[in-house]
Amino acid sequence: MRLVAVLLSVLGVALVGVAVLAVPGAFWNGRYVLNGGDYAVANRVFEHPLLLLIAAFVVALLALAAGVRARFVRFGAVGVAVVLALVTAGFAVPLTTGPGPRTGGRTSVDHASPDGRYTATVVRWRKLRGEAWLITVRTNDGLNSREHVVGCLDSDDGHAGLDHVVWAGPSSLRVVRPGGEDSSDIHLDATASPDHQLYRGDVGNCYEP
Repeated sequence: MRLVAVLLSVLGVALVGVAVLAVPGAFWNGRYVLNGGDYAVANRVFEHPLLLLIAAFVVALLALAAGVRARFVRFGAVGVAVVLALVTAGFAVPLTTGPGPRTGGRTSVDHASPDGRYTATVVRWRKLRGEAWLITVRTNDGLNSREHVVGCLDSDDGHAGLDHVVWAGPSSLRVVRPGGEDSSDIHLDATASPDHQLYRGDVGNCYEP
């Protein structure tokens, strides 16, 4: 049981480390330190630092239960861990480093490329002042899918808003501003990495209220 306790303790520390490193990712052009390959599935994990911390606490309780002999402490630790896990799963804790609150008209729309190789996602929501849009693109390769940020459009930061996005070719995404007179074409490589980003990929405003 001591070996189990040690292994669980190591896992708990690792989860805390991942959670801590995940938080600043929102302000580093949407990239996470531990996801140098820009894998979409890893981004989904790193978007939930609070859940990672809760998981670390649950693992720590299980490590405590495995490392002590007192039945009262053991059963108490397991009981608290189970209750915490069930409550967290039941309420589906919405606190993430993803863009926009989970209320206030937040919408997310996917746009598949003509040949189905890529998907562009536009997340739109209303902030305290004005609206914001976060545009990302990813390859459609299952667990091997790569994901990149195209940019953040924040009407409160002097940026023009967004009218719509449309695929101008198999690997070319067109971002159209209000009125349809101004647009930007984003060309993607095989990993969906854009040839340039709107406003140099600054996404900090898309993660602020």
